[in-house]
Amino acid sequence: RAAGRLAAVVAVLELRAGTSSIKIGEVLQLSAIVKDKNGVAVTNVPVIWSSATPSIATVTSTGVLTGRGVGVATIMAKADTLSRTLSLSVPFGQRSDYPADHDTDDSTDD
Repeated sequence: RAAGRLAAVVAVLELRAGTSSIKIGEVLQLSAIVKDKNGVAVTNVPVIWSSATPSIATVTSTGVLTGRGVGVATIMAKADTLSRTLSLSVPFGQRSDYPADHDTDDSTDD
């Protein structure tokens, strides 16, 4: 019965990344906002995170995302009966361990 009451309380699940792409090796904290039907935040509902594309990005149980490979990562979160997905791209040639002064100029000296 308590689970039924909880399901009635949870009406909105919003996922936030703060960006649409990450680099390979980069770590990003995702957030999930759970709200009731009146738009009031509900804090006593656990959020379960998972990745449908672990070769591109992994996510911990606390929503910490790590870029692993090139592609589009699909991250899922579930709070009670609601589930949502979030997509982030991991572009080719983007690594968080490149030096800040990495030379990307392909021109040649004549």
